[in-house]
Amino acid sequence: MTPNLSWLQSYPLDVLKVEPFGGGLINETYRIDTDQGVFIGQRLNTQVFPYPDRIAFNVRSAARYLAQKDENYLFLAPILTNSGQEWAIHEGDYWRLTPFVPNSYAISVVETPALAFAAARGFGELTRQLDGLDVSSFQETIPHFHHLPLRITQAHDALREASSARKSQAKSMERLFDQYQGIGDHFDRYWQHPDMPKRLLHHDTKISNILFAQKTEQVLAVCDLDTLMPGIILSDLGDMVRTYTCSAAEESTDWSSLTLQPKAYAALHQGYLQEMQGVLTSTEREALFWAGPSLLYMQAIRFLTDYWLGDVYYKTQRPNQNLDRVRNQFILLEQLMENPGFWRGLIPQ
Repeated sequence: MTPNLSWLQSYPLDVLKVEPFGGGLINETYRIDTDQGVFIGQRLNTQVFPYPDRIAFNVRSAARYLAQKDENYLFLAPILTNSGQEWAIHEGDYWRLTPFVPNSYAISVVETPALAFAAARGFGELTRQLDGLDVSSFQETIPHFHHLPLRITQAHDALREASSARKSQAKSMERLFDQYQGIGDHFDRYWQHPDMPKRLLHHDTKISNILFAQKTEQVLAVCDLDTLMPGIILSDLGDMVRTYTCSAAEESTDWSSLTLQPKAYAALHQGYLQEMQGVLTSTEREALFWAGPSLLYMQAIRFLTDYWLGDVYYKTQRPNQNLDRVRNQFILLEQLMENPGFWRGLIPQ
């Protein structure tokens, strides 16, 4: 269905063609062909992102910094409206235009270590390029998005509210929740450490947020910048470990075949550190191992919290789907935690 295009009147262009684009689950996305070229049009999901002005400020400020630092770095900031704004607001909806990158493609699954290396290097380059930017004026676009101690507190609150049936069904997952709570202490220690700088990070480093050049594995740009906000490197690196190294997607219930892939794990660290080697503090280097456990545990308990609350946040198509997602994450976490020396050995020094 073609959307209402009235919002495009905020831009100096004539629309020739509009069609749905991509497979994102959050924002509504279209390819828009115009007399001025091709653009990506998106309607922001304000249920997920309730602070559009924060997104605009963070991306605008990053774009200005990068333009002065490296004019050749491709950063997909929004096209400004006729009135110089990042958003075209129409009937209460927030719309934007961003550049369409020609001869690019995105993928949803990390099929080779080479792709893990390239994507991690792409996210590492973004963070390195933004190194030196004062982030004190930047705000979280999703408050406490990757703050593990808060997620643990929310899980305890949800458990107290859960029905007897859901508590009983999730008993084995509750034991794992308790068993690995110490990961939250490691995360909190690094979060508060004076030598762990708050950096401007992407916070959603799944491989579909990388645009590759057609016919090659060269990274052209990082996309979907709504979660660009201050954080610690455990967030970006850990999300890559969580999503690049598993033998199957987080929806898989083939428990016997779920395994972490050592070559992908090593490759993503090599790619990330190739870009970040010169800017990491000693504490950041020390913390590298805890990136994977922190994000795996965080996502496991987010799914578990939602299950205890009655599946109110994550979409489900069948009973106990969230609980299956929990089990999936805990299987990977157990593998990682049972082999700390082995996994640390894969991280290049």
